Amino acid sequence: MLLGAFCALLLQGEPVWEDWKVVGPWPVESADVGMATELPPEDLLARIQRGGDPDPRGSYSRDDGERVRWQDEVRGYPVDLARQTGATTTSVVFLYRAVEIKQPGNLPVELSADGRYRVWLNGKVVAETPTEIAEAGSTLELELPVQMGLNHLLVKVAGPPNRLSFGMRTSFRWQSELAEMQGPIDLAIDRGVEFLLDRQMIDGGWGEHSNYPGGITPVVVYALLKCGLAPEHPVVERGLNSLQRRTIRKTYSAGFTLLALAAADRERYQEFAEELIGWLVESLPPSGVFGYPGHDDLSNHVVAALGIDAAVRVYDIDVPDEFWEEALEGTLSLQTAEERVDAPGGVILYQRGFAYRLNGEASGSMTSAGMTVAVLALRNSSKIPSRMAKQAERAIELAGIWLGNNWAVNSNPPGRSWLYFHLYGLERVGALLEQELFGTHPWYLEGARFLVDDQKGDGSWGNNERDTAMALLFLKRATALAVTEAGARNTVAASTDEAADVVLRAIGDTPMTIWVADSRVAGTKAEFFASRIGEQLELNLGKGEELQGRWTLRTQFPRPGRWEVWCRLDTPGGVLTSPKLPVAVRLVASDELMAAATAPERNLLLSAEELSWRASSVRDDNRKPDKLADANYAEGWACAPEDADPWFMFESRKGMRARYVRFVPETNRPFQTGQPRPAKLRAIVNKRDVYEIEVPADPWEKAVLDLGKKVRIRQLEVHITEMRGATLGQVSTGLCEIELEE
Repeated sequence: MLLGAFCALLLQGEPVWEDWKVVGPWPVESADVGMATELPPEDLLARIQRGGDPDPRGSYSRDDGERVRWQDEVRGYPVDLARQTGATTTSVVFLYRAVEIKQPGNLPVELSADGRYRVWLNGKVVAETPTEIAEAGSTLELELPVQMGLNHLLVKVAGPPNRLSFGMRTSFRWQSELAEMQGPIDLAIDRGVEFLLDRQMIDGGWGEHSNYPGGITPVVVYALLKCGLAPEHPVVERGLNSLQRRTIRKTYSAGFTLLALAAADRERYQEFAEELIGWLVESLPPSGVFGYPGHDDLSNHVVAALGIDAAVRVYDIDVPDEFWEEALEGTLSLQTAEERVDAPGGVILYQRGFAYRLNGEASGSMTSAGMTVAVLALRNSSKIPSRMAKQAERAIELAGIWLGNNWAVNSNPPGRSWLYFHLYGLERVGALLEQELFGTHPWYLEGARFLVDDQKGDGSWGNNERDTAMALLFLKRATALAVTEAGARNTVAASTDEAADVVLRAIGDTPMTIWVADSRVAGTKAEFFASRIGEQLELNLGKGEELQGRWTLRTQFPRPGRWEVWCRLDTPGGVLTSPKLPVAVRLVASDELMAAATAPERNLLLSAEELSWRASSVRDDNRKPDKLADANYAEGWACAPEDADPWFMFESRKGMRARYVRFVPETNRPFQTGQPRPAKLRAIVNKRDVYEIEVPADPWEKAVLDLGKKVRIRQLEVHITEMRGATLGQVSTGLCEIELEE
């Protein structure tokens, strides 16, 4: 079903301006006298104030016996009134036009005039030239308090023939403001992406609630794809691999996973997408609304609909028309009661929002959710009954009025939580209905302005990675954009000390280009070095090549992670050394790192029977030792801060035959590089065999105990014997996962 016929009814969108009608001139002694003298066209005001159609036509007789007629279809910005009317002396000219509005509010307009002017809107004065600038041309920005339907503008202009012009048009100043904001918006996006990249865990995910696996990772992967990371980027691949190993049976998780799979658009995800869509279609409750056990939930419902819609279009999967009909019927049941709104100008409107669940109160995020599902259902099924389709169209219209009357981008109206989900909802509706305005609000400009100001120093928004991902989805206008083939995101890093003897810059990832941007003395040779942060080993990257007067090196790093690069520059006066420049390398993906996403599939502990755990202490009830074998790398065991000899152990009567034991510290994200973490472990296997184990400084590397052969492990006791960056007994420390593999 085509939506264009009723999309325009939803929001005010572009106002419909009629052409000007012009009448005049009336010669006057001066502009001031002309403005003070009431002339025949002003009789239209009484008709307008009574609610009648002014219908300006015909002619008027002037005092000199000449007649002046209304001229139709006058265009231009501004209109040259002297040329249009033939005025040769100081004169008064009148203009009339109507503007049709679909929703009341304040319409931003731009006014350009030479001479004195007075503007009446619907019979009331809304603008007038200040006396002090009476003889000066002016361009003003103002807001007209428009009512729904036809609005009538009558304008009186007085001035000499060389200063007799007037124009009014919709103001698009928000577009110029948006253009000026593009730089800050792009920077905010880059910083948000960097935040998410730095928070990826060793298993490829971003941390999950234990009861809702796959709830955060897919929305982050989807946001990163929409922000330009290519599907083959290791961060994306590892994220998708971590999702594939999970049994996703939660609506929210399945919906966002489908969005991520559709954005990746890779043939190898076809089967995964079909499985998730099949499960969702079969799982739609009799109420027609997805939710949590025990109640419907429109937020789950809209995510499921979005995911199915996106994946169906990319992977060409059939979804029964009955699914969309039932989903639409369920959505419409969550509309709130119709409310009367007394709008300016005596106009009466009606609005209906959508609620989180049956008989609930409307909110911004749920109103946009209801609108989204209605649009998607109408778009995906041609067999929705005509009566239900009309009901859906009316629901979208009334919901749009609700959003306009309850407008907010700094909160989820009326003061609810889930602000960033609300903003993502505005983006969805704006994109799906191809609208730039909600009422008179340029939704993207106002939302982007808020998000740029709201971003935290570390590049995040809200409280977690999910909030940050949704903020990015808004800023990137994700619903309307296809994933680009951007590949790696190239960022330029500059030396922290621009006044140094040698200043370095770098761009790219794999490969990375490093060059000497400036130096106190010209160099004769340059050699570049690197080391991974937290490690002592120094790597010689090679000698630079002089290109366009700058020493430059193009190189690839052997491992991912955070590195520092520096340069030794030979000069006639000696060797100059640059400050160390921190860089992030993410496109090098070792086999071990890519395999980490599927490690739980090989972990024998996850299927062990009669497993018991003990520990020397715990930091809190959420950090007990049994968390070490739950495939959740966001949680684990941690000791009490005062514990100077932290240890844990597990026992299993049957035991498990394993050769490798892998230990994952709780600090396993790139941003945690340099934070306190275990440096050495002592493992005691079956009460007799003792092993000393080094823990790598890299958060994306596991400590590995190789037993040399398969051993039936019935008991494993592990002590943390040394810390890196802290002292045992002064800070809490621990591990997030233990893996036993054959």
